Amino acid sequence: TLNTSTDPFGGGGIFCVYANPLIGDNTITENHANVSGGGLRLEDSDATVTGCLIAGNTAEDGAGVTGDVFTGIIENCVVVDNRASRSGGGYTAGQYSTATIINSVFAGNEAALWGGGLYFAYHSNATIVNCTIADNTAASGGGILCYSASPTMVNSILWDNDAPTGPEISLLSSSTLTIDYSDVEGGQAGANVDPGCTLNWGANMTIANPLFFDAPNRDYHLKWSSGCRDAGDNSASGLPDVDFEGDPRITLGTVDMGADEFYYHPYPLGPVVPGQSLTIRVVGGPAMPVTLYLGAGVLSPPMTTNWGDFYLPWPALWEGKMGTIPTSGIRSFDVTVPTTWAAGDLKPLQSLVGKFSDPLAHLTNLMILDVE
Repeated sequence: TLNTSTDPFGGGGIFCVYANPLIGDNTITENHANVSGGGLRLEDSDATVTGCLIAGNTAEDGAGVTGDVFTGIIENCVVVDNRASRSGGGYTAGQYSTATIINSVFAGNEAALWGGGLYFAYHSNATIVNCTIADNTAASGGGILCYSASPTMVNSILWDNDAPTGPEISLLSSSTLTIDYSDVEGGQAGANVDPGCTLNWGANMTIANPLFFDAPNRDYHLKWSSGCRDAGDNSASGLPDVDFEGDPRITLGTVDMGADEFYYHPYPLGPVVPGQSLTIRVVGGPAMPVTLYLGAGVLSPPMTTNWGDFYLPWPALWEGKMGTIPTSGIRSFDVTVPTTWAAGDLKPLQSLVGKFSDPLAHLTNLMILDVE
């Protein structure tokens, strides 16, 4: 965080060249590069970038991430609120990049010229699978802009992006975008296709509202009634086994579109600071009750029950009835972090969605609160 690069190539936070690193579960924020890759620049590299938060970075191009001759993978990442003074607010794919981008959120990024969310250029041929690209802005291609590039996209969402030309998609200079089983606001009317470019629009596209739970606060979980739920392609090449949080894919028969799979689980919003309020949200079926459990530790292996695996030693330290799941499919509530918790503590939580007498009741995944 808070690093600056004046190098002619860039790489404000991390710069990889002729390298094959695993960059996993990192927070890369508020870095700056005079040229490209405010958060991260990957050049002539076969890197794997997974589970990272890349936010608030700035650069001329590729404010969040730049990949130049990059053949690796970006997966399960959240790339938000980065600012490019020229192109590629969230991500820039430079020449001959063939990266695979899976289960990632690109949201709230800005580019002064091209590609608010993602910018593909100069023979880059990325594969985009189950990504959410929303609320990005640019002069052209608010969501995605391709310049002499030919990416493919499946099971993804382009929504509420903004640009005077091609708010969701813009294709320039002999570009081709092949897209299917995806949700694009406005359909083909949301795309700018210059002469000599090709938009291969699949037969399974939709313009249904994805119904994000809380987009202004960068919460892009799908609501229960989302038009993107159970609407993807189970046979898509590169389909991941889990979503961006590690929840199973294809939980109700058909894979969801976007980075999130609707699956019963809890997740926190914001830092865990003693004495301060913390928002916890639980995903589940409408009208089902929610019980939250706090444990003294974690069982390995977990205890097998009729409702799934229970990871906490019984009896739990604390048990709270948190009301029922509303029609949105997500229950949100605020709790006060105990002042007795100390920075560095790891506090395990788990939820039961439903009643013990309900055959549809389900124990969620384990959630670990990392106290700051």
